[in-house]
Amino acid sequence: MNYPPLSKLISFEGKFVAVTGACSEIGRRTAMRFAESGARVILLDADAEGLAELVDAVTAQGYRAHSHEMDISDPEQIREVVDHISREHGHLAVWCTIASIFPCAPTLEMDPDSFQRMIDLNLKATFFSGQQAARSMIEAGTEGTIINVIAPAQRKPMSRKDPYLSTKGAVHGFTRALAGELADRNIRVLAIDPSLAMQADADEVARVIFFSASGMLPIMSGSSLRAQAV
Repeated sequence: MNYPPLSKLISFEGKFVAVTGACSEIGRRTAMRFAESGARVILLDADAEGLAELVDAVTAQGYRAHSHEMDISDPEQIREVVDHISREHGHLAVWCTIASIFPCAPTLEMDPDSFQRMIDLNLKATFFSGQQAARSMIEAGTEGTIINVIAPAQRKPMSRKDPYLSTKGAVHGFTRALAGELADRNIRVLAIDPSLAMQADADEVARVIFFSASGMLPIMSGSSLRAQAV
């Protein structure tokens, strides 16, 4: 049996990798790690100014990057951006949903508007991002990977997080369900949960995302990888 060399397994040369929440610390580091491996990164965020700065930072290193301003909570904008990526750039190899919010409040104090906003950005956005990314990969007839990042890494424990955990649990379930649905399409779906890695910084989380999307884990799908503090 011929086994691919390690250099090939961790190379994304010429592949398109989309990152939502690209202007967050984890988003920036994730984009840079993929760019370093040869990927053409597609940076997605609602922060137009931040996107412009990030494109400059990536291209200043000699890597390739494109950006699209997008409200991740709007399913129509997600569809339009994914269609544009496929039409103008090329088929997606990896889609990373990193954008999320986690306002901390006790269940008894959470107001309906704040909770709905959390659902829109943490669950609804993940669902429709996964849907559109999968459709694009299936249409292209290529292998693909969808990564759902549950939460930003925090150096301090999160307290009063019951409402947030409700959306996180739903994303765990969605990841498993979508992985099963796409199993015969050669599309892997994984969730990354760095919320317990209190000492992790953004680049450490980015490396986990990169490793999960690489050829090092070809048979892993439907799993939620938790960075457990020791």
